[in-house]
Amino acid sequence: ANQAARHGQLEQARRILSAAVFNLSASALGSQGDSTILGLIASLRDCLKDLGDQQQYSSVGDKKMICMKMAHTRQRSMNLGSTDSYATSATMSMKSYFGSRLASM
Repeated sequence: ANQAARHGQLEQARRILSAAVFNLSASALGSQGDSTILGLIASLRDCLKDLGDQQQYSSVGDKKMICMKMAHTRQRSMNLGSTDSYATSATMSMKSYFGSRLASM
């Protein structure tokens, strides 16, 4: 999808991501509410939001797709809600602590 979007084929990129969302949702694990699959679906839907036009894709979507791909392929628990399934309890605790500290500023 990212490669198609880089070549200006945003509609093709949207079709690719939409098909992936559909297939994951229809899978056995998706139907059972598996947290990893739900995280992947959330990431794909988030990426779809940034394929509205070429400017939005270039300024945000391209970087977001790369970031999410790296997070999921390396199972990194970073500041993306859709990667929480990779987080340890310590990571989640720190995330919560820093989030509450930022909210109080």
